[in-house]
Amino acid sequence: MLNFQTAITELTGMDIANASLLDEATAAGEAAMMSYNIHNGKRRKFWVSHNTWPQTIDLIKTRMESMGLEMVVGDINKFDFENAKDYFGMLVQTPDNFGNIHDFTELASKVQEHGLIFTVQADLLSLCLQKTPGEMGADIVVGTAQRMGVPMMFGGPHPGFFAVKDKYKRKMPGRIIGISKDVHGNQAFRMAMQTREQHIRKEKATSNICTSQALLANISSFYMMWHGPVGLRKIAKKCRFFGQILINELKHAGYVIITDEQDRFDTVAIDVKKSGFTSSDYVLAEFHKHEINLRRINQHCISVSFDETTTLYDLDILIKLFQTLKNKRTQFHKSTDFAEYENYKYETLRDEIKREGRFMTQPQYEMKFSET
Repeated sequence: MLNFQTAITELTGMDIANASLLDEATAAGEAAMMSYNIHNGKRRKFWVSHNTWPQTIDLIKTRMESMGLEMVVGDINKFDFENAKDYFGMLVQTPDNFGNIHDFTELASKVQEHGLIFTVQADLLSLCLQKTPGEMGADIVVGTAQRMGVPMMFGGPHPGFFAVKDKYKRKMPGRIIGISKDVHGNQAFRMAMQTREQHIRKEKATSNICTSQALLANISSFYMMWHGPVGLRKIAKKCRFFGQILINELKHAGYVIITDEQDRFDTVAIDVKKSGFTSSDYVLAEFHKHEINLRRINQHCISVSFDETTTLYDLDILIKLFQTLKNKRTQFHKSTDFAEYENYKYETLRDEIKREGRFMTQPQYEMKFSET
């Protein structure tokens, strides 16, 4: 578990991280409640970016309603700073619901001037390439470690992570494993903090969730140890590169891409309405015929995401299916020759949002010798 915590702190650029939470959405809900507790109940509103995952918005809304608090969902560019002192916190996401990467440095500084606790929901794999939330000035960083070696398992749950600045460590939910010594003076690991257990009195507990994904957190730890920082960065670049190829091929076919062509990670969002189709449901149904699931964002938009398991063969089928739909054909040719993609060269992120320096520098990430 200590390996999990150290990896999370370095990837997020934060001071301290807990062992694990139930999943990503509940971690965001805990961030909202922690922000409220930091203000000792003196502020009653929480602001969430409208480009956050819908399941995160729904869960926070439920938590806020149960506490008699108000959640406001809106555009980060239209936040009402004149009434900022009514809010105890703000949550934003990168990459967001449409796959765009953001640098929230200026926003973090501005909202913190008004006393808000600034939370960033982030993708661990993308943090191998992009500027860390810690560098942006985040107070709290949450997310999921699912893509660090944990199968999808029909939607979850997956190990959530929760990282904070050092000054807020006594307010954070979860378990923290620390290094100590046993009675013989040997190095030992112990649970240094357990702030959300059932045996803690309700008024003293920082959380009402008592489930920790300890096994899955350990699986993610082993995955990160096996690949190391070099391997993780390679996987992250592959996911981003596949998105680059898909964007270019779909643009040539006449599709309207919503995702920023440069500031993005592994996801490509498409406006199917502007691309000439009746609705996103029609496009999804056509892909279902070939046993391919795409994501429905709304009635007019869909998205495609890539991960470590995606092959060039998978990418080619996606492209060919999109081209076939656009040309109103019913058949397409499955290929084993991908020479048409050989001329593509990987385009890096802009320097302003690119990650600089090493990460996961502990020796355990460099000492693997075999699969066992």
